[in-house]
Amino acid sequence: MSKKIAAPKVLTSLFGFGVYFPARITANSLKTVGFDSEVLLIEHLFTDAKRKTFEASKIAFSKNYKLAKLATKLSVDSSDMFDPDKVEILFKRWEAAKVSEFLCFSGLWLDLLSLYSKSNPQLSVKLCRLDAGDAVTWRMNDEVAIQETYSFLDLNEGKINYKLSIPTLHYIPFGERKQSVVIHGGGWGLGNFLETTQQLPENLIKRILVKDFSKYVSQKKNTTFYMNDPNWDPINNGFGVSHFPRLGEIISTDTILYSNNNDYHSALDLIVDSKAIISKPGGMTIVDSIITGTPLIYLDPMGENEKGNQILIERLKIGASFTAWQHEKFSIEMLLEFHENIERIKIKLPELTSKIIADLKK
Repeated sequence: MSKKIAAPKVLTSLFGFGVYFPARITANSLKTVGFDSEVLLIEHLFTDAKRKTFEASKIAFSKNYKLAKLATKLSVDSSDMFDPDKVEILFKRWEAAKVSEFLCFSGLWLDLLSLYSKSNPQLSVKLCRLDAGDAVTWRMNDEVAIQETYSFLDLNEGKINYKLSIPTLHYIPFGERKQSVVIHGGGWGLGNFLETTQQLPENLIKRILVKDFSKYVSQKKNTTFYMNDPNWDPINNGFGVSHFPRLGEIISTDTILYSNNNDYHSALDLIVDSKAIISKPGGMTIVDSIITGTPLIYLDPMGENEKGNQILIERLKIGASFTAWQHEKFSIEMLLEFHENIERIKIKLPELTSKIIADLKK
């Protein structure tokens, strides 16, 4: 009789959607093949003071991109980050269930895994890293034995290693897509994406994701604004029925039409029907690019991790800087070439969940 394989706990964070979204998509994929993997947020273990600091940082970084970039250079001190009572409750729950298999999407979990391993040395920890460059949150803890590291983007080898699959996302061939671009600043609405993209040609449809009404810009021709549901707050309120924030189309200052999808964030429905994504070069944005076959026109990178992503985008010719695209007079033919490169790369990539399952069975 074959031994039952334990479903890994999926460890992530809302420090950025770039570590939460891929964790949730992976957990969903595991569930379809019988692994009911629980998704855990590191923020649920924060002290109340640390939660308040976290929320204040999101607001400050959204308003000041220079401050956000500076923060990427500072090491993360976890000494006063966690509430010991919350950590003890979690560890007791894990011990009672004999939990030993972990899939870690955020380096913020490493110190806690180190602490848990002192009384549970038989841990199996697998890391999932999205960025090509190094992020300060991935400061390695030598006391944690890492069984496997799944790096989506490999700067040293100059390649993409994995893809995520979302069967319920309807793929639209490039030639049938709208003459549109999706513009955003990541989950925290970072950077000067609103100002930079004012230079786009008027006939190009702009679908712009903003953080809140404070960055809402008066409607212009061929421009639609969207925002995430501000009431989606799994850190303080739990997930409820929605694993992803609803995305709302801003009709007016008092009317927002929301759509929801529990398999993926609804921005992908916009991206898969567009010619390009315009954003800072985040790791998850590149994953979105691969999922949908949509070129990435990148803006100013936020830290060393995103600078590594930028280098890989250029090397693989799956996108270009906004300045380079502007120099080519915002050529759609240039985007088509990038799209074809993405599709050639994607067809050869292994699916991450399949690789994880194969490793779990070893």
